[in-house]
Amino acid sequence: MHELAIAQSMIEMAERHARQAGAARVTRLRCRVGALCQVDDALLRDAFEIAREGTACEYAAVCIEHCPLTAICHTGGNGWR
Repeated sequence: MHELAIAQSMIEMAERHARQAGAARVTRLRCRVGALCQVDDALLRDAFEIAREGTACEYAAVCIEHCPLTAICHTGGNGWR
């Protein structure tokens, strides 16, 4: 379940940024998930709820944005989705 490792990393980064900003807690985290990442939304949300306990993100919501696959043709320079 790599979603737990992702959630823990998100929380660590959010706490670091919160400390630098002088904030005591984080209220929301937004993340982008690429089309080829193979991250399950439900598992990431569940993992986030487990990992956030006792952290500055304890009451934070997680918002997941899906990013489409983008490719560029190097011979013609045209992008496609």
